[in-house]
Amino acid sequence: LRARLGAAPDAYRTHYARRLFEVLMGRPWAPEIEDELFALLPKLAGPDEPADGLVARVAALHRLTDLMVERRYEARMKGVERPDRLTRPELQKKQEESRRAAREGFADRLRKEAAKQPGPFTEWLKAERVWLDVTLDRDLPAAAADSWAVLAAPEPKPAPGDESAAVAARMDELLRARALAVLQNLAARKGADPALIDRLVKFVDAQIAAHPDAPRWRGEKYKLLIALDRPKELEAELVRWTAAADADSRWRVALGYLFAEQGKVADAIG
Repeated sequence: LRARLGAAPDAYRTHYARRLFEVLMGRPWAPEIEDELFALLPKLAGPDEPADGLVARVAALHRLTDLMVERRYEARMKGVERPDRLTRPELQKKQEESRRAAREGFADRLRKEAAKQPGPFTEWLKAERVWLDVTLDRDLPAAAADSWAVLAAPEPKPAPGDESAAVAARMDELLRARALAVLQNLAARKGADPALIDRLVKFVDAQIAAHPDAPRWRGEKYKLLIALDRPKELEAELVRWTAAADADSRWRVALGYLFAEQGKVADAIG
């Protein structure tokens, strides 16, 4: 397959690159295998399909992250001498250490790759690395900064009928959702930075104001206030959202549940 990929005309290179990628994904972990898989990512789509190509590369990246973390973990566990002689706590500790090392190693690899890959795909490599760092509880200020940078970038506005631009805009929307999820995770943690929380609440409020007919952002504010354990603010928002005669019924239900949880039974059934 490597030889065929190298000799293939342009029309067939994507086909052979995808076949080789799948074969290598089935191999045990080795540094050279991981190197080759990363080298294949830009070749999984042709230059004439930038938007659909990004979709293909991002999907492959998600699979690659999951698999390489697991394969790195397996490789490290193979180096543990006589695991059958370890006590359960000792084995569990080895497994936890190996899992963490696998995530750290691949997150560091993603950081290096992000500096080499061109175009919008770079941001997806960063997003994968950021999420691994968040699960590892490391470099959290940098994770927050990278996530804010994604949300601060201008939103693409595809022209009507431009399907390629529409796909690119959808991918951008998904990337923004990931960045928002990271910030919500950081804000909901015990001892979270008050400045980050305040900035996130203001950001969501600004989105609600900018998109008054989009139910998504009220949903994000609802989830955020629950995560921050702010029942009074949540009650005030729900009361405001349900004031109109044509208000979304789910907010009426949510307000009823909130009243009930606070012991305001009369308000809940009223």
